[in-house]
Amino acid sequence: MHSTNQIASFDKINNTYWVYPLLVITAFLYLSVFSFATSPLYWDYISDNGTFIMLGKLFLDGRIPYLEYFDHKGPILIFIEALGLSLSSDDRTGIFILQIAQLSITLAFLYNAARCLLSTINSLTVLLIALVFFTFTIEGGNLSEEHSLPFISLTLWLTIKFWLSTQNRVKALHLLLIGICGGILFWLRLNNMGVVCSCTLFIFIVTCKNKDWKGVRKIVLYFTLGFLLVTVPIIAYFWVHNALYELIYASFIFNLKYVDTSDTGSLFGSLIGTVIYIFKCWTPFIVLAAGTFLFYRKHKDYKVILLSALLFVFGLITTHTGAAYHHYMTLNIPILAFGCILGLYAITQNSEKKKLSWIIFLIVFIPASWICISRYITLEKSETPPYYIERARDIASKIPENERNSVYPYMVLSKFLPSAGLMPYNGIKYFTLQEWHARHEKKILDEINEMMETHPPLWIITEYRDQSKNTRFLEILDKKYIPYYRNHIFELFRLNDGTVKPLEINDSIQ
Repeated sequence: MHSTNQIASFDKINNTYWVYPLLVITAFLYLSVFSFATSPLYWDYISDNGTFIMLGKLFLDGRIPYLEYFDHKGPILIFIEALGLSLSSDDRTGIFILQIAQLSITLAFLYNAARCLLSTINSLTVLLIALVFFTFTIEGGNLSEEHSLPFISLTLWLTIKFWLSTQNRVKALHLLLIGICGGILFWLRLNNMGVVCSCTLFIFIVTCKNKDWKGVRKIVLYFTLGFLLVTVPIIAYFWVHNALYELIYASFIFNLKYVDTSDTGSLFGSLIGTVIYIFKCWTPFIVLAAGTFLFYRKHKDYKVILLSALLFVFGLITTHTGAAYHHYMTLNIPILAFGCILGLYAITQNSEKKKLSWIIFLIVFIPASWICISRYITLEKSETPPYYIERARDIASKIPENERNSVYPYMVLSKFLPSAGLMPYNGIKYFTLQEWHARHEKKILDEINEMMETHPPLWIITEYRDQSKNTRFLEILDKKYIPYYRNHIFELFRLNDGTVKPLEINDSIQ
């Protein structure tokens, strides 16, 4: 068994408060280099970031999620984006500030989790390994998986404290916090609950095995209470706004269809692709298995096998079901950290092995620093917006200010709206990625076409019109609209009500 005396001694010397400012600085520098979607070193909106920013903007504009605009992520993500946007007049800057806070908190929780077993230097090594892996899954930043990390990391830390505690006694406050984390992740994105489910079930099983029935009642009571503290206000908000069904449909029913019809294609198309897939998708589980083996070989603690097995099973289910996109693997960073904690404890627990701890730290620190520095050196630094943003702003500039509340983008990238500085037409809730969403729910195109027939917007902007499979939409566009302007990326159409004439097509813009 593990030595509780040694664990206690680490708690007593855990006065390294200088670490926390270091974590904030690390988070700032790390995100500056790797969060392409929000960092001040970059201009562009990329990946799902553009959609998520618009979710927050539309909420701050007073529109009701799912009723007046649609996405299949949970409402907590919308609230997080709205919070970030409220921190600054510049949308990317506000989100960036929020990301720094989130990553700092995540690192602090993982650091404290590691300090339950490890020295300061070994705990920092765990954080370095986690950050290096994160560089391969962050995919531009401002994604739901990144926003989930503080809550997952807190749950893991509290679970480790339970595991190492005398007689495994549960604490009401810890259970309440885990319940709150579970509620937040449930309403952020259901798949992001893997670690919380693992940890909660671990605490429940161990408490039952110890025949601590009072503790079992506490688990049920306080976890449920924490979950309800998040859930009740959300249900109340959507109930009051007559959008409860829309919330359930988007967050759960649509997502079930999404998982059922998603396909990431061949994962083993080439040797390099196979290596990348294995590294991104399986490294946390491989490290967890290795760390668990090393720890159990020395300490014969069945509970570490149980916790690791639950983390493996739930982590695998929640990140590899349906379309296993690489940014989903961000959710497994705490699992990777736990595997590192176990392995480093087994390797370096003796006091005479302090030199080994520093050697391991340097082995990790040098390549980690090289990755960050090389990435910064290769940045395409520019003081002007990239071409896409310039063309988006150009097309937006052709629309009169008093008519910009009646603009509907169709078949454009998700980053178009924030790039152009436009808000979508309020006549229909499907404001982006319409035909991608329609792959999972056919009625979406019917609703869009009905809108075009009965209450069409004044302006339509397209980017990939030739790739549209919605023939009815294109027929209505040709019948009711006139080509008004185009540049080398976008086409602008105006409702043909006899009040405007098309501008001269500008082919001189390069």
